[in-house]
Amino acid sequence: MKITQKWLFTLLVIVLILVTLIFFKKSHYDFDAGYNTKLSVQQMSEDISQLKDMIQNEHPLYKSNPEKVDELFSEIEQSITEEKYLSEFSRVLASNIAKMNDAHTWIELVNGNLTLPLIFKHVDNAYYSLDKYKDINAGDRIINIGGIPVNRVYQSYSEQISSENEFWKRETFESYFIDIGRIIELGGKITLQGGIKIKYESDGQIKETTLLNNELINEQNNREIRNKILYGDAQNNTINGVRQDFYQSKSYARFVLRNCEYSSYYAMKVDELFKGINENGIRNIIIDLRGNLGGTTEVVDYFKARLDAFNSYLSRRNESELFFIVLVDNGTFSGGVHFTGVMKYDYNALLIGQPTGDSLFGYGNVQFGQLTNSTLYYSVSSSKFNGYGKNQTYSDSIYPDIITYYDPMDYVLGNDINMNIAEFIISIREDLKK
Repeated sequence: MKITQKWLFTLLVIVLILVTLIFFKKSHYDFDAGYNTKLSVQQMSEDISQLKDMIQNEHPLYKSNPEKVDELFSEIEQSITEEKYLSEFSRVLASNIAKMNDAHTWIELVNGNLTLPLIFKHVDNAYYSLDKYKDINAGDRIINIGGIPVNRVYQSYSEQISSENEFWKRETFESYFIDIGRIIELGGKITLQGGIKIKYESDGQIKETTLLNNELINEQNNREIRNKILYGDAQNNTINGVRQDFYQSKSYARFVLRNCEYSSYYAMKVDELFKGINENGIRNIIIDLRGNLGGTTEVVDYFKARLDAFNSYLSRRNESELFFIVLVDNGTFSGGVHFTGVMKYDYNALLIGQPTGDSLFGYGNVQFGQLTNSTLYYSVSSSKFNGYGKNQTYSDSIYPDIITYYDPMDYVLGNDINMNIAEFIISIREDLKK
């Protein structure tokens, strides 16, 4: 009897353990349709044909070139031999589309819902936390997540990020929370309670903390949170992505543009900018395009028209034209890059910051759509740009005249090196006028 009770007790314990493991696996890591929904071979083949047709009909590099399109998709088609989860199918497509080296042509990358609530930045081949979370302080170096080095996590994502340079790959990776499902697929270890351990370096010491399941979040995009840390008050206190400030005592105006979406409000702010610099006798303008994700060329066209009119006014008064400094970084993309090129090559603006996220030789004028079976969204470029008609040294990015370096703590402490240099240059110019 005692033996029977002992075995029953042992069996009960085993069952409880199994139930616990199944519970945590199902409840915490059975994320969403991406990891649950499977697509048949026929469904995937139909979606691939749909995407192929779109690229062949629209993309300037592949348009009316079926052989080149077939070559691009041959590896994908050969791999579609059995049903796949939606997340896996999206990654297969994304990996292949990324080979086009066109940041504007992409396929939606499906990940899980549960992500790490960390904001980080890549500096000197390492990743640093930009804010405090639990035991991790702002400025601490993140070593690994669930035992997986962060650089390895980045490599797994980078193969599926459409881009024209490494700068945009990094920017995109840093702008989205890390999916826990990806960590598990890479062999990451999850605690029995559904948490994940993070190893980090703080004040020269290697430490470890655990994020529990209820501390993980359901958000995918951390760009807005990250931008507040990277760019500070002037970048974030904008209306419709536009802001201007006049610093008469420092002899410059600052024009912040976080996107290139044209509107009547934008036009009004541009008009106010030129009215303000005239009323205040300001002849130096800092245009802040850091983190500008782009939009339409109509934005820079309107600015250019108003600027040309103002320079004509100055010429009639025998005054020198305006002096421009443009701030850019890896987050300056698409329409923001075009705006930068116009200011650089038409108005001899001085560029300060880091290389841009794409170049003037890139693609654009995108066509959006959704695949029928997987419902994955996609974007396909329909135009290629010619470098704004200029002979640039580099074709992958616009490299600033003054490239700046930020230590992790510069971001944390809000030390805006780009603005500091811009203000210093303007002060020297004004002193030379005296």
